[in-house]
Amino acid sequence: YYADALRSKNIITQYEQLYKIIEYFFDEEGLMLDNAVSRYISQFGPHFSVEKIKTLRWVRSRCIHPRAIHGHLNPEDINSVIIVAQHIGDLKKLSELLLRHPVQINP
Repeated sequence: YYADALRSKNIITQYEQLYKIIEYFFDEEGLMLDNAVSRYISQFGPHFSVEKIKTLRWVRSRCIHPRAIHGHLNPEDINSVIIVAQHIGDLKKLSELLLRHPVQINP
């Protein structure tokens, strides 16, 4: 996923691929996911609060779902690109931390 994100020229696709790294390591959903990710990753990157993880998840939801409540984010809309660009740096740092410090996955 990380390599695919780096190869893509589409910022929405980059975001989606980077977010898949979170989904690879964590089974939880919604607020439980935000809490689990923040609790684990804060030992390596203390600025990843529950609220920050929630925001990253919210942006991802808007990228994926065409009928997102707060509006779909697509690469042909400059405002969408700006929103994703504001958050992709944090998502990239988070994904890199997870790859450097992988969560143990139960088989």
